[in-house]
Amino acid sequence: MNFTTRSFFLMHFLNSNGRIDALKAANHFGVSERTVRYWWSNGCPKWVDRFCELAERAIPKTDDWDGFRFGRDGRLYTPYKDFSFSGSEILDVWWDRNELSYNRRDVRILTDQLKAFRNDDERGAINEEIDELVRSLQKLKQSPLLALGAEFNSSLAEKQKKKATSMNKK
Repeated sequence: MNFTTRSFFLMHFLNSNGRIDALKAANHFGVSERTVRYWWSNGCPKWVDRFCELAERAIPKTDDWDGFRFGRDGRLYTPYKDFSFSGSEILDVWWDRNELSYNRRDVRILTDQLKAFRNDDERGAINEEIDELVRSLQKLKQSPLLALGAEFNSSLAEKQKKKATSMNKK
């Protein structure tokens, strides 16, 4: 018995004590219990393997999957008109959903970090630093080295010469 067939039997015919329910399996396949026990120990015919393989690939008979079907083109057709998926499209949906969950997690982590960052003491310290930076920038603007006014366009050396000559005149 191959892996797919064994899995099918275990999934569908396992009873409460961990053994195969031979009567249930026999009724399913239309054979005797003795035949099912023989298959379990010695292997089963190819048609049983094929049946189990096709059953593994089939759409389950549950309410969630009601109206879904596979087309000959390999697409999964939904109960809605003109709404089908190829295997790669289903994989894209899975990747998008997976990425969305990662993004939500990252947003949650960043939001928690931001909330921790925005407590009153830290906000006050940051505001003080910003005010100090603004005052420093204002002082730099008023500095003769950076000023763009007409009287500050000459070089520092020329200004010092003028200052020295004016002091000498006094």
